[in-house]
Amino acid sequence: MISIIKKVIGNTPKQWAIFSFGLYFLVLLHYFQLNQGGSGLNHPMNPLGWIIVSVVIACALVQIARSGHFRFNYLSKNFAIACLILLIPLVYSGETGWYSHQRLLGLFAGLALLFSIQQLNFKRRDYFKVFFFIIIAAALESTLGLFQYYVLPYFPELNLNTARPSALFFQPNVAASFFVIGALLSLVALQRGPKKTALLGYFCYFCTLTCAMAIGLLQSRTGYIAAIVGSILLLSHSSAVNKKWLATVTLGILISVISINSLERFSRSSEVYGHPGLRVQIYTDSLEIIAKRPLMGHGYGSFIPTYLEHQADKLHKKNTGESYRPAYKMDHPHNEVLLWLVEGGLIGLAAMLLIFFTICRVLFRAQKQRLLLLALLFPSAFHTLTEFPFYQSVAAWMVFIIFCAFALPQTQCMTISTSKASVYHLTATLLVIITTLYMVSILISQQRVSRTAEDPQSAVILNTALPFVSDSFIELRNQQRLSISMQRGLDSEVNYYFNWAGKVNQVAPRPNRYKNQLLAALYFKKIELANKILAQAKALYPTVDWQEQEEWINQRKTEIRRTNQTANPVN
Repeated sequence: MISIIKKVIGNTPKQWAIFSFGLYFLVLLHYFQLNQGGSGLNHPMNPLGWIIVSVVIACALVQIARSGHFRFNYLSKNFAIACLILLIPLVYSGETGWYSHQRLLGLFAGLALLFSIQQLNFKRRDYFKVFFFIIIAAALESTLGLFQYYVLPYFPELNLNTARPSALFFQPNVAASFFVIGALLSLVALQRGPKKTALLGYFCYFCTLTCAMAIGLLQSRTGYIAAIVGSILLLSHSSAVNKKWLATVTLGILISVISINSLERFSRSSEVYGHPGLRVQIYTDSLEIIAKRPLMGHGYGSFIPTYLEHQADKLHKKNTGESYRPAYKMDHPHNEVLLWLVEGGLIGLAAMLLIFFTICRVLFRAQKQRLLLLALLFPSAFHTLTEFPFYQSVAAWMVFIIFCAFALPQTQCMTISTSKASVYHLTATLLVIITTLYMVSILISQQRVSRTAEDPQSAVILNTALPFVSDSFIELRNQQRLSISMQRGLDSEVNYYFNWAGKVNQVAPRPNRYKNQLLAALYFKKIELANKILAQAKALYPTVDWQEQEEWINQRKTEIRRTNQTANPVN
């Protein structure tokens, strides 16, 4: 059996890494599991993606053990320095710094993936194999999006979101960016790919057509800009314009426009494309926050409470116009540079600039491939300036790292001799085992969350014992524990929720958590503490209706007064 696997996949770490990329883009990326939305590990395709990342890194460790050399160059070295600089704000972030651990782990996992591809010494044909995997993935997802748009509306009993064909990405702009990359890679394969069969060429045109249609139907401003700029750069890169590819794109756009105008589906007003929406307000608020602590920043994990406090202060002072609308579900300023500036200050900006100028230098030196590399990097890079695609999709982060590795000048690599091969083998094994255990556990916990959302009376959350669980699982489990504990009079459990909610609200405050914490305070008859919690909640969320919570406090006051009168009757 092992010999058969080796014949199919290969016997070298590089072949196993390429197989792992293929497994993700062809199979695991399209895994569906009911979920409650959000970002990060809340999306089922993301935990599976991190497993693949760990496997590729493990393959690189095995390669280092075999060769006895560690490879790096100008780009990867500067990326590593930038990532180390981004660790500095952790020193003064306090307890809130812990809540940025997932972001920092994802950052360094991407750095490790970049180094891993470099250790595996990918050649041009190796990259194009991975590119074809991405093309197939884009074709599959865009086809699913078209099915979602044209067919699923006729089956309302399925209760699936069919407004915008985002397929399994669940977020229209993330889907649009991925489809843009799929269409651009199809053109790259047609222009510069290895010798291709007629069937492969037809498939590239098929991917271009489905992606163009899906991009048009998604009506994403980010997707439109990325597609236009990327196409211009890529077409300028080649002296011979691929008229068939242009015709295919035009056909796809024409079909999507006709579909939007003729079918009763979701349609965005033309005014949307000329209006910046809430982003200008969010960016303005973020810049004002940065101005308060420009050098050191506010510390990692501090964006949510800092933004809410700033927003509440502006509303309280009434120095905003009528157009100012509070944004209460702000986990990110919709601009990656602004996030690192808010939390890391000029230290974060220095790291961002180092990455930017390093990429610019690589593009400047790559004279023959400059426009090609820029076209591939632009959709993801531009998207990070308007949203947070790398948090929403591991596939987007993985593809961006692959493109950065593709830009690495392999001929300018430096090497460091290494020893102790057994250490690398052991580290590779433990990395894959621990990552797989963690991510599978997260998937199971998310499945339990979805089941509980469908049946709120279900006790499946409380009866689940897993080594690792998601944040949404912890939130729901603690909420259920609070409800049951208050009914059964379990003081220790109620107190546990009160302390937990207070700690989490310091970093990621939410109205519902404040309401539950207030209930816990009233359970212990702590009226002053309940009033203090309500005052904090009102300060952060001044436009939220807190009348019911005020009635809870008044009702509890009345109950306590009656109890005292009964215990001490007047003679």
